[in-house]
This record gives sequence, structure tokens and C-alpha cells, in this order.
Amino acid sequence: MRIGLLVLLCAVVAAVCLFLRAVLRGRDKRSLLRNAHGIGSSMSEDFGISVLCSGIDVPERIEALLVSEYTRFEVIVVIDAAGFPEEFAVLTARYRMIRVEWQGSQELRTTGVRSLWRSRRRSCRRLVLVDRPQGTAENEVAADWNAAAAVSSYDWLLPLKGRACLLPDAVTRLVAELGEYPVGKLLLVRSHLGVPVTLIARDVVTDAGGFGARWLRGIPWRSRSDIWEPLACRTDRTDAACSCRRVTWRLRLALVVSFVLVGWAAVAGHWIWAAVAATAAVVLGAVSCARQAMMRIAGDRCVNLRERP
Repeated sequence: MRIGLLVLLCAVVAAVCLFLRAVLRGRDKRSLLRNAHGIGSSMSEDFGISVLCSGIDVPERIEALLVSEYTRFEVIVVIDAAGFPEEFAVLTARYRMIRVEWQGSQELRTTGVRSLWRSRRRSCRRLVLVDRPQGTAENEVAADWNAAAAVSSYDWLLPLKGRACLLPDAVTRLVAELGEYPVGKLLLVRSHLGVPVTLIARDVVTDAGGFGARWLRGIPWRSRSDIWEPLACRTDRTDAACSCRRVTWRLRLALVVSFVLVGWAAVAGHWIWAAVAATAAVVLGAVSCARQAMMRIAGDRCVNLRERP
């Protein structure tokens, strides 16, 4: 029994230390990028990122995606001009969009694309509009991403949907992560806090036949990198508050179940199981509290960005 408890304690301590190390590593990198003025435009241009947007048609959210200082970066927005004619007209007028010839990639299957639009404004050359029918189902979101990826210019794809918005330094943070590995070693970079963000190599998507139900399957673990810090959030403060409340209720339920198991195991004399349940409750509480705090910070930064003139 003592040996089992000792092994359990060592495993928990190791897991907590690894989690804290990952969080502190992300914080230090973010501080370095924030304090280095103009680093986005001076970073290595070996990596180009194409943001694929589905369900984002508000000009303020699009402008929030265009604030990055990194040079090799573009935003491709899929919007239904027939379903949302007013929003489409506002976007085309605001960014002086002109219709260009559709030349999608033959590597990805696309359907329903009506037209392709690019901006004439020098400051918005990185913005592209794709006109196609939109839906709310997951397969429609994947179809939007495929249509956007078909006209993307870069080798790294970052899909977003709904009310998700990147934080101001998210792109430079992702490029800094890619720069730590040899070219070709990484295929996937994921952020697990706040709104999930997935940066994936274009070759992986084309080999999988596009975005779908299993587009993340088959990537070896040695080719993945996890970032334990928020890189995106929801632009609506109400949605962020609802998300935090859901996390709080899940945490409370998990803690109640854990303490019930601790009491049952103690009464029954199963001290090892009691120690396991108590340790799980403590670890779950600490990790959930840290995640919730970082989600609140990310949500405040994103709302401040949206409200900025």
C-alpha cells in the first residue's frame, strides 16, 4: 500500500510540474514577443500562415484578424453573398473588393463556389473573400475550410469558425513555435486553453482529402506540438461568461463526485482508492482553476480588441 501511494504521489507531482512548466514556458515566450517591438515583421519568413474563416462576416472581427505584423499572413473569409447580401455589400465596399477569376487548387475538393474577391486596398491585400452557400452543420464548415484552403497561398492553415477571434500576438506566437523545430518536422500545433486553435500543415490536409471528420487522424505524436496558453477567444463577452460558468459547474460536479468516492473508499477501508480519488480531485481543481483564469484573461483581451476604435 505504501509503495502504491508513493508511486501515485510521484506521478501526480511529475504531472503537475510538467503542466506548470508548459504554462510558464508559454508565458515567457509571450512576454518576449510582446516586449520585442516590431518582431512580427522581422521574424523568419520561412513560414506562411493562411487563416480560413467560416461564419465570420462582421467587419470588426475581420479587422481584428488583420492586425498581425507578420508579413507572410493572409485571411480568407467564406461568406454567402446570397444569404447575407447586406453584410457582403458592406465588406466589399469597406475593403474595396474586386471580383477575380476563381482558380482553386485541384488538390482539394470544393463545391458551390460562386466567386472569388480580393481587396484593392494596399493595407488589406492579405484579405480574400470566397462566395459560397453557408450552413451551420459540421460538414458545411469543413466545406468552407476546403474552399478557403483551395485558394490559400501558404503552407500552414489555421481554420476558425463562428465567433472565434485570434489574440493580437497569436500569429507571431505560432511562428515562434514553428521556428523552434527543423523545417518539415512539425505538422500540427495546437492550443488547448481558451478557444482551441489548430495550425496544420497544408500537405496533411491534402493527403487526408480535405477537412472532414478525421482530418487530424494519422499525425504522429513526434510531429505535434502543444501550446498551453490561449491564442483565441470569443468576441462576445456573454459567450465567454457562459463558457466560464460551464467550466465552473463541471468543476463543482467533478469535485463532489471525487469527495464522495473518497468518503466511500475511506469507510470501506480502501485507502489506496481513497488516495487516488483525493489526488484526482486536487489535480482537477488546480488545473481547472488555472484554465478558467487564463480563459478569462484571454476573453478580456479579445473584448478590449473588439471595442478598440
